[in-house]
Amino acid sequence: DSRVPAGTPLLVTHTSADGAWYFVESRISSGWLAATDVALVDRDFIAAWEARPLSAILVDDLALADDGGMFRCLGRIGTILPLAEDQAGGRPARLLVPARDADGHAVVRQASAPADAVARLPLPATPANFARLANVMLGRPYGWGGMYGDRDCSALVQDLFAPFGRALPRNSSQQAKAGRFVPLAGLDARAREARIVSEGLPFLTLLAKPGHIMLYLGTDPA
Repeated sequence: DSRVPAGTPLLVTHTSADGAWYFVESRISSGWLAATDVALVDRDFIAAWEARPLSAILVDDLALADDGGMFRCLGRIGTILPLAEDQAGGRPARLLVPARDADGHAVVRQASAPADAVARLPLPATPANFARLANVMLGRPYGWGGMYGDRDCSALVQDLFAPFGRALPRNSSQQAKAGRFVPLAGLDARAREARIVSEGLPFLTLLAKPGHIMLYLGTDPA
């Protein structure tokens, strides 16, 4: 549970005695963060942040710099940021990105991104769009619990669904309980496969076993 994307809202519940660390809670996890990685918000920031439609990052390792050229954050599939203005005519996307001022408070900055790297949330949930994002994630290193900023199985599933406006739980055991549950226990291999094929929806059905979660892609036409 060690990674939250840039721009994720947090609740600070404790501060270390030396002020160097914040204990924070997010929608998916909780833990200690370096105070320098957190920016405190006020009502004006919240209002500006909530006033714009949301966008989804469609690529990994997208460096976002503000209009002054200052690097602000790294976007990736699963990162959700407000749009500063609606995209039109293939122009670069304009995003709101969070920044931390000298006093530790959050300020809004703007950044540009290639038009094909960003889409307004929610992205249409078509097989082609799911395949497009899944192909970006293929071959990436595995990172249990978000170690080194990499994805484990449940982080991959969570990030893949985020651009479509689906906020899944973080862990595989929680994801397995989301939505309608179809048990396969007690069936032999042939019966399990038949049930998956008959009831599974390609790119929308999750397959779970203890400690692991997978996405059902459908059957091989060959």
